Amino acid sequence: MPQNLEIRLLRTYAAVVRYGSMVRAAHALYLTQSAVSQQLKRLETFLGHRLLQRDNDGLKLTADGARLLRHAEAMVELNDRFLVETTSRQKIERVRLGMPCDLGGRYMPAILKSLSTADPDIELSMQSGTSAELEALLLSGKIDLSVLEAPGDHAGATQLVSEQLVWVGSPAGQAHARRPLPLSLVSERCVFRDSVFSVLREHNISWVHRFEDGNLDAAMAAVAGDLAITACLESAVPSHLQTLPRDSELPALPRFSISLHHAHGTGSTAINQTTDSIRGAIRAA
Repeated sequence: MPQNLEIRLLRTYAAVVRYGSMVRAAHALYLTQSAVSQQLKRLETFLGHRLLQRDNDGLKLTADGARLLRHAEAMVELNDRFLVETTSRQKIERVRLGMPCDLGGRYMPAILKSLSTADPDIELSMQSGTSAELEALLLSGKIDLSVLEAPGDHAGATQLVSEQLVWVGSPAGQAHARRPLPLSLVSERCVFRDSVFSVLREHNISWVHRFEDGNLDAAMAAVAGDLAITACLESAVPSHLQTLPRDSELPALPRFSISLHHAHGTGSTAINQTTDSIRGAIRAA
C-alpha cells in the first residue's frame, strides 16, 4: 500500500541540516526545539533509518541521511514552487541582506541573477559595511541574513568558502618597502585589522596608518597612489591593484572564512530561497 511522506517533516529535516543545529532550525521555522526534535524522530521512525548523529563537532549526516537530503530539498522546493505558481494570492517578499563592502562587487551580480531566476517576487535590499557592523545589524534584527568574513577555517553549516588574505599594493609601487609600513585598512572596524597587526608584530615590522576613514574607494585610491598598502581577500583584489609577490619581504597573512549567518528567529520561503542563491553564487564564483 502506498505511503506518503509529510512535506513538513522533510522541511524540518532540511532546515536542521542547513543550519547545523536543532536550535537554529527551530528559530528559523518558528518552532520549539522540542517540536523539531519530535518531527525528526517521526521521520526516522517512518523511514526506519537513523538520519543524524551527534559527535564533538555537532550534527553529522549518516549515509541514509545524506541520501534523503537530496530528495528532501527537491521535494520541498517542488512543493513551494507549485504553491507559488498555482495560488492566486502572490505577494512580494522582502529580504534584507548584509554584504561586506569588499565582496559586493564580486558576488552580488551573480546572487541577483540567481535570485531573479529562482523567484522574481523576492525583493532584495542590501546593506553594506564591515563584518563587525553587519553582525551588529543581525543581532538587532535590522537585517535578515548576512555574509560575514572571519579569520581561520571554520567548518560548519554556514561556511561558504575559505580564502587567503593577501597584501595588495600599487603596480610597480614601493610603499611595501617603507618603514614604518604605511597601511590603508579602510576602517578601525575592518575585520582584517587584528590579523594584519598580529602578523606584523610577530615579525617586528612597525607600521603607520595612512588612511582609515571608512570609505573603501578612498582607501583603495590611497593604495593606487602608492601612499600605502592594504590587505584583501585574494578574490577581491581590485583589477587596478596587484597582489604583492612573495619576495616583497612581507610575512604571509592567514586565511579567512566567508560565511552566511541568519538573524535570530528569521525564517521564510523567501529567506530560504535567498540563502540557496547566495550559497550557489559564492561557491560557484
